[in-house]
Amino acid sequence: MSRSLDFAALRERFVTEWDDEIATFFANEEAEDPDESEPYVRFSVNPGNRAPYLGGSDPMDSQLGRIWLQIFMPKNRGTVEAYDLADRFIAIFKGWRSDDDAIRIYQSDTMQQPSGENGTYQVNVSIAYESLRRA
Repeated sequence: MSRSLDFAALRERFVTEWDDEIATFFANEEAEDPDESEPYVRFSVNPGNRAPYLGGSDPMDSQLGRIWLQIFMPKNRGTVEAYDLADRFIAIFKGWRSDDDAIRIYQSDTMQQPSGENGTYQVNVSIAYESLRRA
């Protein structure tokens, strides 16, 4: 149950703050073929380690995870636009906490990926989060 609450809160934050002019795809949804002549992004939430946080009569679990945005730029479009999108994504979550105060955001990492066969330039951004919820 707690993972579904986390997914919903993180996705809602992204959807309400992100620029919808850029084609946006979501992991674990029906596959679509993007127009590779235009920029597009793929959003996903990947939970990681889960462990007891507090025991006793009212236990809590700590769920660690990462929010990902994969940014794809057409060949010869340049890196500046990709990193601008990365910065905008990071800004959406920087200092943010979920409405129920369960989710906290930590550091972000940005990494460039080698160009694909079609010359698409890719930048991946991951943002670490922790969710503390009643077990």
